[in-house]
Amino acid sequence: MPLLLDKNDIAKKISKLSSLAELETLRVQYLGKKGTLTSEMKSLSSLSIEERKEKGHRLNILKVFLEKELLNKKNIIENLNINE
Repeated sequence: MPLLLDKNDIAKKISKLSSLAELETLRVQYLGKKGTLTSEMKSLSSLSIEERKEKGHRLNILKVFLEKELLNKKNIIENLNINE
């Protein structure tokens, strides 16, 4: 999997975000119509069945992780904005 789809790298990027706009930009970068993760998912069709299963499983785990981290960070930012 490309370095762009490393869990630790994604977690670091998310932790550095401080606004909802930045968060949305990162979400689109990975999960948008032309996003990195979306492109990787589309490329699964060119793989053999075994490779597709393995890579698809890893991509799904990464997608769930990314969605969870983005939601957590969104809640943190919203709570900070409410408390200000």
